[in-house]
Amino acid sequence: MIFVDIETVKGIGNALLGGEGLFNTKVTGPGKIWLQTMPAVALVGAIQPYIVIGN
Repeated sequence: MIFVDIETVKGIGNALLGGEGLFNTKVTGPGKIWLQTMPAVALVGAIQPYIVIGN
C-alpha cells in the first residue's frame, strides 16, 4: 500500500525563498509511483500517436 502525506516546509527561509512553496508531498511504501507533470492537453498530444482506433 502506498501512503501520501503532506508536510510543511521547515524554516521560513526555505518556505519563502526555496521556490518549492510551503508544503511538500511525501510518498512512502513499496511499489512504483508514476508522476504526470504535463498539462492534460500536452499529455493527450504526446500519447495520441500510440492510440489505435478501429481495426
